[in-house]
Amino acid sequence: MVTKAFNRWKVGGGTFALWFLAVASVVFWGLKLSAPATASGAAALPHAQAVVDAQSLARLLGGEPVESAPKEIAPTRYTLIGVLAGTRSGHGAALIEVDGKPAKPFRVGAEVTPGLVLQTVSKREARLGASLNGASSMTLQMPLKTASSSGASAPAAPDLGNMPAFPNVQAPVLPQGTGMPVVPLQPHPASDQ
Repeated sequence: MVTKAFNRWKVGGGTFALWFLAVASVVFWGLKLSAPATASGAAALPHAQAVVDAQSLARLLGGEPVESAPKEIAPTRYTLIGVLAGTRSGHGAALIEVDGKPAKPFRVGAEVTPGLVLQTVSKREARLGASLNGASSMTLQMPLKTASSSGASAPAAPDLGNMPAFPNVQAPVLPQGTGMPVVPLQPHPASDQ
């Protein structure tokens, strides 16, 4: 009987060793394949975009050079929203929107963006330049309000002519003997101002 038990341990141990190697192999290759690429591989070069010259391409293919249409001016990055101009002091501030972001206030002499300083402000415009005392490189003007745009953006003022008169309100009744005189409230006549 000793031999049967010994053979049984040999078969069980061999089976365990084979399963252990199989599982270890699966784990090893799973980790190897799921790991990100290491620095030992060749570094990928960034993809450079090809710039095509339309005039040269047309000449190469035997076509006539085509006059290109004038390029449209790109909308400005800066929008003047509001101005607080000091007429006597020469100081002031401007509310400027840069690149479509929410508008921020800038004082005269403050840097709006790197290399661009708010130089002066007046009633409806702001001048920007490289330095405070240098030449102006850009003038921003506030847009004029039109009847159609002001009605859409601002709420309509209430019509005071059709407002009802104040209602007749009675004063609360106080208990007798409090020493406070009771004065009834009277409605005020509507005044034209």
